[in-house]
Amino acid sequence: MDLTNLYLGQGIIFPFVLNDGTITISDYEMTIDSAIKSILSWEYGSRFFQPEYGSKIWQVLGMPNEALTQALVRRYIIDALSSWEDRITLLETTITMPKTYTIDITLRYLINATKKVSEVNLKYIG
Repeated sequence: MDLTNLYLGQGIIFPFVLNDGTITISDYEMTIDSAIKSILSWEYGSRFFQPEYGSKIWQVLGMPNEALTQALVRRYIIDALSSWEDRITLLETTITMPKTYTIDITLRYLINATKKVSEVNLKYIG
């Protein structure tokens, strides 16, 4: 077995995807996208037995669209991903707040094992 694929792993896609009544299992690089979405979708402190899991992004929903708010979101992303996802190096974070209670995030990251650059888009609506 390829050690790179072993390192990247396999797992359940988040959010869950059903295919013919069964939960879809992701392979390798897709598991990283799924893990990022999971980490950043959980509100920090809300997961049983892992209260440090998640991010604090939810705390800024409703705050004004200012540089400070976007800096907080960026900091919360860096904190959460550096704590829970060591398979990547975050390269670029684009944050837009098109209206109150909405945050759009685009993350560009390097997959450390393959040196491939990938991107994930997230939307938070409060």
